[in-house]
Amino acid sequence: NFLDSEPGVTKKRYLWGWLCLMRAGYDHRNEKDNRVKKLTLFYCMIVSCMFSELKSQSFHWELDEAKGYEVPIGIGAWEEIASGDYYPEMEKYYAEYDIDMEAIREIDDVKIADLELSGLAVDIYFGAWCGDSKELLPHFLKITENSTLLEKVNMTYIGCDRNKKAGDIDIAGANIEFVPTFLFKKNGVEVGRIVESPSETLELDILRILKNIE
Repeated sequence: NFLDSEPGVTKKRYLWGWLCLMRAGYDHRNEKDNRVKKLTLFYCMIVSCMFSELKSQSFHWELDEAKGYEVPIGIGAWEEIASGDYYPEMEKYYAEYDIDMEAIREIDDVKIADLELSGLAVDIYFGAWCGDSKELLPHFLKITENSTLLEKVNMTYIGCDRNKKAGDIDIAGANIEFVPTFLFKKNGVEVGRIVESPSETLELDILRILKNIE
């Protein structure tokens, strides 16, 4: 689908850039060719609709009967995750986590050619009903906020139910057995994943994955 067609590239930036190019073309030909003007405006309308659709994408919420609160399902933004009844617990994990700055400096020293164009992305599969997800997502967020490299990487949050389903989003190809799963991709191809809990620490596991990217 469209979300996977340009993995790792921020879709909003991509579409907005295309829109700007179309508008520039319109300005250049403005008084010269009425037919080109109409065609350009038509493409601008299409891109604007696509941009609006991406911008409006959000989770839907389902009641987790065992927990007694609603959890986000599907694809959405961190701001939506932060609106749930469970979020005070996540805030606590965020505040208490001491990041490994030495490891983050090593992460930032990893050389990945043309990072913004390399198609590097992280799909984050989580369950707001899951204790590990509520602990590790804030840790991962805090790490990315302190890394100049990771802040350039496109992050997609995918909320799952207890059956590891994401509503209308087909995630069968990701083979998610446990949450959280941090799935690192380059150009749509998996290059590594962290499942449920890190083998060492989140920082060192991320560093290991990035160093192995060609």
